[in-house]
Amino acid sequence: MFKKIVIPFCSLLLISVLLSQSVYASCNQPSLVKSPSDSPRVDIYSSKWMEALSSKGVVGKTWFGKLNSNGGSDNEGLSEQGRLTIIFAPCTNDYSKPVELMYYFHGIYAFGYSDTYNAAREPLTFDGFNKRIAPQLKELIDDQRNFILVFPELPWSGGDQEEYYSKRERRSPSWKSYLWDSNSGDSDLVQFQNDIINKARTDLNINPNIDFVSMTGQSAGGRPLHAAASKGLLDDVQVKKITFSDADYTYSTKKVYDNYVRDNSNVELNMLVQDPSRPGAHHPTKYSMELVKEIGGSATSSWSGGDTDYRQGSAYSTPGAEINKVFSVPGHPNINYVPLGLGHGAIGAMSLVWRAEDHGGTSVSPSRGTNSQTSSNPITSSSSPNSHMQCDSNVRCEEYHKVWRTIGPMMGKNNFWKPSGKFDGGWVTNFDQLGFQTPAVQPSPTPSPTPSPTPQGLCFPVLQNSFARDTNNWGDDREQGARCHAGRDLSTKSPGTIIAVADGTVRAIITEWLSCSQGWGITGGVSQPTSAILVYHPSLGKTINYGEIDGDKTSVSVGQSIVKGQKIGVASYCGMLHFELYDGSLTRTHQWHPPTGSSSTGTNRCASEYLSTKPDELLDPNNFIAGISSNFCAEVIPN
Repeated sequence: MFKKIVIPFCSLLLISVLLSQSVYASCNQPSLVKSPSDSPRVDIYSSKWMEALSSKGVVGKTWFGKLNSNGGSDNEGLSEQGRLTIIFAPCTNDYSKPVELMYYFHGIYAFGYSDTYNAAREPLTFDGFNKRIAPQLKELIDDQRNFILVFPELPWSGGDQEEYYSKRERRSPSWKSYLWDSNSGDSDLVQFQNDIINKARTDLNINPNIDFVSMTGQSAGGRPLHAAASKGLLDDVQVKKITFSDADYTYSTKKVYDNYVRDNSNVELNMLVQDPSRPGAHHPTKYSMELVKEIGGSATSSWSGGDTDYRQGSAYSTPGAEINKVFSVPGHPNINYVPLGLGHGAIGAMSLVWRAEDHGGTSVSPSRGTNSQTSSNPITSSSSPNSHMQCDSNVRCEEYHKVWRTIGPMMGKNNFWKPSGKFDGGWVTNFDQLGFQTPAVQPSPTPSPTPSPTPQGLCFPVLQNSFARDTNNWGDDREQGARCHAGRDLSTKSPGTIIAVADGTVRAIITEWLSCSQGWGITGGVSQPTSAILVYHPSLGKTINYGEIDGDKTSVSVGQSIVKGQKIGVASYCGMLHFELYDGSLTRTHQWHPPTGSSSTGTNRCASEYLSTKPDELLDPNNFIAGISSNFCAEVIPN
């Protein structure tokens, strides 16, 4: 009576798995990694964080702990030393697609899980976990955003000893003196981002393709944006979207514009403020209006009335700008002024998810939805679902793809499902991993590479009369196995002259980078400071850290153009040149650490076992050094 329908078993497997939630998700239940695992403060805060996520039905992987790159030495008003950092990756992420790295910088006393006050009803902590972050994470997930949240505790958090005003906000020296300043030891934005990505890979077991970095500062959270712009760090971490959430108290939007956005028209700058008609409008409204007036040309030249407190009934005029609408600054489609009919706190409760494109403005943000993410610099992913369909006479192969051609595109998957059991399996990125004969694919024409200098056209960085030996120690252990050696040391002898390998520009000089007491240039056993000199060589597309240069014997300055063979300095206090090679133009050095719980102890162990935790910009210098090992040049004295 009934016609028997036969569905190939492999097709059933595909359908059952594709309809399972696990296809959409990188995980299916919440998980937490704490570091250190024996910290009472980490225990308390992380448990409250997980409760906040659970209350909103937010599921994902969380790393919760301390990083030296974010306030590792901070102990003001804290029950134990070291500020906290949260890394959160939702289970809905699709890591075959680009991922947005999303920073949220909190306001005063706002890294917390409860509202507490002192006897005078002054706030001591704010329930940012439950009132601002968890609800917005839920909205981001429902909106199918592909992202990783970075939520660092900052110097103005409430702490946990009910001494906020005396121990945190009014501390001395002020936050301006040490935030993101790698030399002060408090925090280092570039290293912080590298640490975030490394923790995601090693502790959360995810390998995100970060192609878009955004930063949102709420209230006092505009301070980190101001500091990063002042120190020239926004370019180093490649920020593409900056949102001030009622957050400008000291011309911070102007600082970000002057130092970064003005020269990067592909970077989006959003100013979410209280409309000046509201009684709560204050400094952020004033400073944002002033920036728009300055850069908007004739269309905004008549703007007036910027005040720090509109409760006094100050007059204002902002023709063209309307409450609750995006005002794209004339001549600057990437800059949006948004006067809102919301209070200070309400703006903070929506700014993390806010996008100009959702409100009629211009945005460079990734498109809505995991499956429609775009990038101005797209990351090459696996081939499209229809690119590997040649199965010849392999019937089982055709069964896989008969289903795949229909379901694969709907799921946004660009790779292949390989069953390993009745109801499980895994995604693979290459057709031949399925176990079939690899189909014949016509090779695409390969563009001719941009020519770069041959080794013969470069100089060895140490003069011949100053070179002692090559240690070949890239990837060795450092700090009792806690760190990997990021450079290759070239031992020197008197006179210890170090020269440029090619023409370039000095991007940064990091003074007191390392102190040494055992080099051949040391007298009396007294330790002396050395510097790291970062030179960008355009012909190579690389930055070289000429490290461990005697601090009082540097021969160049920041911003100086130098020529191949020009003297950079003398390396005698450490008795060597520490040579690091980086991709692109950088102003900061990076550290390299083994995976959590692992040790770098052993010759070149990191180079052979721990390349997965190496910062992406840090390159293996071994082939480079080998190629120029005999290219000794004479010192060049520029005109």
